[in-house]
Amino acid sequence: MNPVVRGDLLVSAFLDSVGGYRHKERRDKLLDILDVDLDWHMHMISDGERRRVQLVMGLMGEWDVLLLDEVSSGFIISFLFPNHLFRIGYS
Repeated sequence: MNPVVRGDLLVSAFLDSVGGYRHKERRDKLLDILDVDLDWHMHMISDGERRRVQLVMGLMGEWDVLLLDEVSSGFIISFLFPNHLFRIGYS
């Protein structure tokens, strides 16, 4: 496991380190949809919460094409699909 996501790092700092401040509106939508708290400490959250943080990280940027491998692994499919994830699109 990546030592960064196991370290004592706030989710807010982790997301900012990968450009979360540049995509604040989109990041905030994803935080709400995936029920992620910016005040969580990465070393104290469950594997499922960590995956949700990593999904926010991967989806908050603007992508022409984004390939996701087993994105629903460990999730309840209805939590992500069919409506929520696709409503995040650009206007």
